[in-house]
Amino acid sequence: MDSLKKISSVVVILIIFLSIAFYTSLNSLAEVGTNCSNSNNDLGKILEKGDWIYYTDMRNGGFYKVSIDAKRKIKLSSDNAEYINVCGNYIYYTDAHKNGIWSMSTNGKNKKKLLSGEVDNMIVVGNTIYYLREVTEKDDDTTSYIFKVRTDGSKNTTVIKSDNLIYVDNDSLYCSYENKNEYGYYKINLKTNKKTKLYEPRENEDIDHILIDGNYTYMQVKTEKPSKQDSSILDKTTNYLIICDTNGKQIRKFKLPKGSIKNLWSINKALYIRLNKMNLDSYEYYNINPSNGDLKKVINIFITGNKIHYCSIKKDKNILKAIGLGVLYFDGLSISNTDSIEKFKSVKYNSPKDSVGCSMNDSVNAQRYILEKNGWIYFCTITSNNNGSDSKPMFYKIKTDGTHKTLLEQAFAKNFNVAGDWIYYDLNNSIYKMKTDGSQKVKLADYLSSFMQVVGDYIYCADEYKDKIYKIRVDGAKSQVLTTSLSQITGMAVYGNKIYFSNFDGINEISIDGTNKHFISKRTENENYISDGLIINNNWIYSKVINEKNSSYSMLKMSLDGKQKKLIDFIGGITDKTNIAIINDWIYYISENKIRKMDLNGSNNSLVLNTYLISDHIHVFDKTNLDEASSLLKQINGQ
Repeated sequence: MDSLKKISSVVVILIIFLSIAFYTSLNSLAEVGTNCSNSNNDLGKILEKGDWIYYTDMRNGGFYKVSIDAKRKIKLSSDNAEYINVCGNYIYYTDAHKNGIWSMSTNGKNKKKLLSGEVDNMIVVGNTIYYLREVTEKDDDTTSYIFKVRTDGSKNTTVIKSDNLIYVDNDSLYCSYENKNEYGYYKINLKTNKKTKLYEPRENEDIDHILIDGNYTYMQVKTEKPSKQDSSILDKTTNYLIICDTNGKQIRKFKLPKGSIKNLWSINKALYIRLNKMNLDSYEYYNINPSNGDLKKVINIFITGNKIHYCSIKKDKNILKAIGLGVLYFDGLSISNTDSIEKFKSVKYNSPKDSVGCSMNDSVNAQRYILEKNGWIYFCTITSNNNGSDSKPMFYKIKTDGTHKTLLEQAFAKNFNVAGDWIYYDLNNSIYKMKTDGSQKVKLADYLSSFMQVVGDYIYCADEYKDKIYKIRVDGAKSQVLTTSLSQITGMAVYGNKIYFSNFDGINEISIDGTNKHFISKRTENENYISDGLIINNNWIYSKVINEKNSSYSMLKMSLDGKQKKLIDFIGGITDKTNIAIINDWIYYISENKIRKMDLNGSNNSLVLNTYLISDHIHVFDKTNLDEASSLLKQINGQ
């Protein structure tokens, strides 16, 4: 009996010991500051943690937290926070405008800069921050690496060469990797460095979204098939959802609806997508059953990256109002209309009516120094004192009647766009914005901004020397390289949901999300001309082109699909400096210091007298307003 008691005591002690060990093991896991759905959707600008939603207000600016019942809203800082992580009592985030990694207490105090430089993704695990960054090598090429640094800013070290940090948990790092015969998406054990391939993209296959959730990997894979007419052109895109386990074994593959997948979330073992059906203002939300791929349209929801909320106007109007002016402005938080009895309007940001920053007549020029918009002329000129010394560049605006001349900035600004209350412009090969009164100047990006156009919520521009086309949010969020041209970009125009651009090889078309790139007109021996700027008018492309054989200039008129073409001759001397404009169905151009016009088919060519052109505006002057026009032009020319 005594021996039985001893055995029982040993068993009890063993159970207690194992319980303590198990509990200790559970609590030894480091807290992860975000999850994969947060860090891989919309730059991680929204995170729900505990009873709080942390978010960046993209309309009014600032970094906030708001309780889920909307009773408490606290401004944490004025930063443009991205890749938000919350661990314990601390917040970690990057700032797109100031470039760096920051920490602060969850009450907004004890703010500290941990690291300088631009960061492309960031995940905090315990006392370690993993982040992705581009590094300029000795040959001036850029390479991306994953780094890690302690949460106090110390011990910054390189982890691995990679261009995509997907997620990090207590055991593994998930990322893209390429080295010799290794290529694809991998899981890397943090202790042993063992690599397990999750997926290798096939030819003509791109992975737009990839999520890690528990024991599963979810990938939205986009395949592009060659055109039947021209195998060099990829014109058919199909979206698939592929589900693998975290050892790379494929479990299921489903076909997704047609359209552009803007977001992919994994929440409570269910998948959600945000789909743009090729209509810029039309988005739909679907729940995907991971077991069979069944799609169900979801209404009356908002998503905070890692959680989904079903709401009604009575129950949730306060939280919708609290975050509606800010977080709902960008795509990370989405609300759709409800079909329930208790209907309410969709709470989302609508682009202002004045959302196009310049006309085609402006963007046809790689560099421009004047813009007319809403009764104002914005221009840059060089001023000097009476003896011609001490020249200074000045950025002004002036009413079209020559009054209210206002100095906006003493700088050599160019490529102006004006949308709403903001001016977007290039200064020293970087993109800035300021209010139309000259206040609140903000640096948005370090890019050369040739052919810059603001359309809706995005800035589109080209770097002629790096041969890249960029897409940047008007709030300065991370830019996207839409395409890299094979030769120098000579023109670019945004039209609907397409971008048309020319280079030394021809004229190309690409969707505004960077897909479906193809030639619509290819330079050949029979059509050996180079485009120099593009204007699109009523579904026709007009481009000044130079013939390589005899160096003569013509106007190319071409349909958007490239099937109909016509060369129009200019009358008078034309050079590479000659600008063209289309206003009221007339083509205007300057020849031998005189303005000429012709109709859209090249007929009825004639001189235009007593006129000056700015943007898409014609200004005609006669005896009654000659002095006014002369005064205005003198001020614009710095006289």
